[in-house]
Amino acid sequence: MDALMGKMDRTADSFQRQTEDQSALPRKPGGVSRPDRPSNKDVTHDGTIPVSDSDEEATSAQFEANGPADHEGHLAEDSYGNLRYVGGSSNRIFIEAVQSLAPSGLEDNLEECHPTTPSSTLTKSSINVANLPFFVHNARWPSLPWLPKPEQVTRPPRYVSDLLVDLYFDHLHYTFPTLHKAQFRRSYERMLVNSPGHNNDAGFVSVFFAVCACASGLLPRQLASSGFPGLEYYEKALVLHYSTTGQAALEAVQCLGLLALCSAGWNTLAQSWKLAGQAVRAAQDLGLHVNLSANAMQHGRGKHVQQLSRRVWWAVWSLDRILSICLGRPMASDDADCTCDLPSETDDDESSDSADNTPAATPMSGFVAFAELCEIASEVVRSTRALRRSRHNGRLSTARNTHETTISLSEDLQLWLEKLPDSIRFAANRTDAAHKVDLTMCVITYMLHAASVINLQGSFLQAAASSSVPDEHPDCLSAKQQCVQASRSCIQTGELVLSRVPPSHYLAFCVHQLALAGVVLLYASSKPPPADIVQDVRACAKQLGELHGIWSGAARSKEILEQLLNASLYWSATEPFPDLFGGDMNPSLMAGFDCFMDFDETNSAFQV
Repeated sequence: MDALMGKMDRTADSFQRQTEDQSALPRKPGGVSRPDRPSNKDVTHDGTIPVSDSDEEATSAQFEANGPADHEGHLAEDSYGNLRYVGGSSNRIFIEAVQSLAPSGLEDNLEECHPTTPSSTLTKSSINVANLPFFVHNARWPSLPWLPKPEQVTRPPRYVSDLLVDLYFDHLHYTFPTLHKAQFRRSYERMLVNSPGHNNDAGFVSVFFAVCACASGLLPRQLASSGFPGLEYYEKALVLHYSTTGQAALEAVQCLGLLALCSAGWNTLAQSWKLAGQAVRAAQDLGLHVNLSANAMQHGRGKHVQQLSRRVWWAVWSLDRILSICLGRPMASDDADCTCDLPSETDDDESSDSADNTPAATPMSGFVAFAELCEIASEVVRSTRALRRSRHNGRLSTARNTHETTISLSEDLQLWLEKLPDSIRFAANRTDAAHKVDLTMCVITYMLHAASVINLQGSFLQAAASSSVPDEHPDCLSAKQQCVQASRSCIQTGELVLSRVPPSHYLAFCVHQLALAGVVLLYASSKPPPADIVQDVRACAKQLGELHGIWSGAARSKEILEQLLNASLYWSATEPFPDLFGGDMNPSLMAGFDCFMDFDETNSAFQV
């Protein structure tokens, strides 16, 4: 007992030192602090996702969790034998105390604690340190008889399922890389050869139906259901997911993420946002949001599984971010709690045997660049939200301090643009089918970049109108000019949305941003607006009208924009048109801008 108390004292001292060290960590000046993590450029080919010999090896994270409690958290075994994440400083103390009771810990202090007890007796102790009080052994959920079993759910004919799976991997996979292509296809083939009454895995079958639901939105509209293509597959995926209630598995995260993507393609963004939040929570349940130590990884989570886990985390994390930004709702996770490294840019077909540690651009390059931009966009949202609250509460001094934050985030956006791979940046200049994924991610990333500029600079201008904060940046365009230029970039990019962005949360965001770009142009111009602004706004409305066939919200966005345009053209001089930025803009400042230009007016960012 004395030895145990001594170990508890040492653990408490260690916790106090780590708490002091944590409080002394520097924060990023002028912005929201983010946990330090290595750049994706530091990931080499050793972190690829090779095709494994068994799906169990590629999908399971089963390894012993009885090592020292990691500073990022601990993976504890639940009643199903799966591993779940437990974090927090207080839990770390508790876990280390429990681990001190393990046979290995007792053997270290064998003579000191029990000098009269044989060593063999202590090493056969019944204490199981892998189990915590949160997860009682064999305490499992009862069966849910009202939910069907996988073998009771009818599958589509083989020729239909083959078509849908091919469509998904051709058009959606590398924009939302939650699956490993070869691994999924092996499981898919195994499911098809099983007899109808065979007890298939509910987790994989739910993912299969979620894939079919997403791919149904890619079918020509005359072949798909009118409003909700793939609804039957969506329903089957959902009930099979609920049949696994109480269990933790990577397939649950994949299924929820895919269903959220499918819902967004139907313009049911509220439902999609809720599903995305569930997917993030399910990923955190598995500990995908943190980097566990090498000591934990060496017990069974191979590097290929680690890379797949990173893909899944960043896919559902960015999904939640895009939907939250689009709807103006809270995000499901705090970036300060997330330390997961970005995934490797190697694709599903690359081998880890390559000697080159700096791989050329791959289909994953666009998603990795998009994830990096999402981090900046999240900080922009948090900073502008804090600014609005400060202005609402009358804390003008806090509002004035946002000048440094705005400059810092503007520099982050510019740096991201400069580091963007050429395969994405100039994707519109290539017509070969091999780079169609790059063009899709090019459109999506530029839409998000322009949205971040408008969000950041527009909020900053509103703060400047009520304080002495200058609305210009050194050696750069004014904040209003940046908003106008970003809006024109959106409209220029919008010409590619119809043909390149599949029905998903990406399409919902692009349509929303297109409409917002037209509104910003009208609100930032003089009244009546000059001819070039009217031309841009009408082009935007035309694009929204063309998008109505694949995303129902586009029609209403077009209607709003046309009404605003008519109002701005014929508004009475005695009733001025509302101004978003607190003043008219000189039309000469807006004339002649080239779309997709760097905001320092030096280099073309996207040449069409």
